[in-house]
Amino acid sequence: MAPVARTLRARLPRGYSSRHPATRVVATLSPKFLPASVRSSATSFFRTRASSPQEASTSASEPSAITTTTASDDDDAEKVVRRMYRKINERDVNAAMECVDDDIVYEDLNFPTPFQGADAVRKLFEESCDGIPADLDFVIDECTSGDPLCVGMTWHVELGGKTFPNARGCSFYRISPTTGRLVYARDIVENPTKLGSTAFAIMRAVLPLVRKQIGAADAPSTESDKKNIERTITPAAVAFGFAGAAYWYILLLSPPFSMMPSAALLPGEPMWAVAPDTLSEVVAESTDFFFVLPLLNNLGINFMQGPDVHPVSLGFFNACEAYALLLLPLLLRQAKKRGTSTNVLPVWSAAMFLTNAILLPYFAVAKSEEGTASSDDGSNAPLSPAAERAFGIGGLAVGALSVYWTLAANPELGGSLADRASYWSSLVALDPSGGGSRVTIAFLVDAALFYAWQVWLMGELADEKPEKQTSVLRFVPFAGLALWLL
Repeated sequence: MAPVARTLRARLPRGYSSRHPATRVVATLSPKFLPASVRSSATSFFRTRASSPQEASTSASEPSAITTTTASDDDDAEKVVRRMYRKINERDVNAAMECVDDDIVYEDLNFPTPFQGADAVRKLFEESCDGIPADLDFVIDECTSGDPLCVGMTWHVELGGKTFPNARGCSFYRISPTTGRLVYARDIVENPTKLGSTAFAIMRAVLPLVRKQIGAADAPSTESDKKNIERTITPAAVAFGFAGAAYWYILLLSPPFSMMPSAALLPGEPMWAVAPDTLSEVVAESTDFFFVLPLLNNLGINFMQGPDVHPVSLGFFNACEAYALLLLPLLLRQAKKRGTSTNVLPVWSAAMFLTNAILLPYFAVAKSEEGTASSDDGSNAPLSPAAERAFGIGGLAVGALSVYWTLAANPELGGSLADRASYWSSLVALDPSGGGSRVTIAFLVDAALFYAWQVWLMGELADEKPEKQTSVLRFVPFAGLALWLL
């Protein structure tokens, strides 16, 4: 629940107001599992918030009480933390620091290293109070109790009274038993990237590298692990890893101009603060994937009406998706040739949605595990010639339709060619304070990277096609790859 430096300004409510009337129970524990001698005191470990605004409305200068039998009010961890943040909300950093011990260790997991000592924490507090919108509110959901020296809290952030996207978290605090001041803190903020089960696949892929880096002594227990332990961190793997990190930060996570003008790199919103309009646009484009719904609607088949999307945005989106589609045959061929263990199909499936946010980390892993797959491993078997031709035909068809859609489709929405050119220029404007679209800029970067992968992968696979054909087609963006597959 600490200030998230350079990102959020914490504004802690003074107790629960009518806006937060619901009863919140931290945990429950059945008395039958406790010895009789301690059943009577079991409830001191948990606390239920007041169930009505009247019960919750305490004086602004008197935070809600905590049930304890061992600590005085002055030593109560929750009271110390609440008092500290009350002063931060008043932008009184000096008063807030009166709640902080000189030997504090403050771990904000947004940062690579802990803040050690009062001077470092003061700087964190000062940055947290500087340049953050005044209507960004920090709201506590639940608190633990039972130990007067420690407290755990869950929380979320609101902007203008509305829940801020991807801004929940939990924190743990401990005060010194001698000074009664905060001596340890750890903040964990919600991850804005929701990878789902893909996270497990990525974790399994990188575990051998991490094991080798940290010198973990535990031996793998499966044949797959014995294979994976042969991975090595090569310069190419490191380069792809850094490129992936840069892609994620600059295009997906870097702060918006509206919140941090000095740190903004691109217009538009990051994933963790995506605006409803932007999210609606992405969903609408995804709904019109490969123009299926618009074409059906034009044919009078209206079981589901496709959303209205500017034809320039929709055409460019589907062109990029078609480019990603064409990469699967190349990825499978390269994985087989290089002896890559990671299963390409789920990686490519995720890349159809997250593009190079997935491909760059995959290439980093693939470069570190070349030669680890046996020749009889069928997990990355190349597609049949007929399937590759089908991919080529499908890619060409969607690509041609994308060009038409961008230049001429839906004139009532897209206007003339000049109107479309003007609209495109507004989308790719790089001024962080301007009206450019971060989504479109990200897809533009994706298209450039897809072309780079085409040139690289087709060059590696030159011996599998006629040399003259490859030497020409590998440098023709998109169409060259589609024709190569044919």
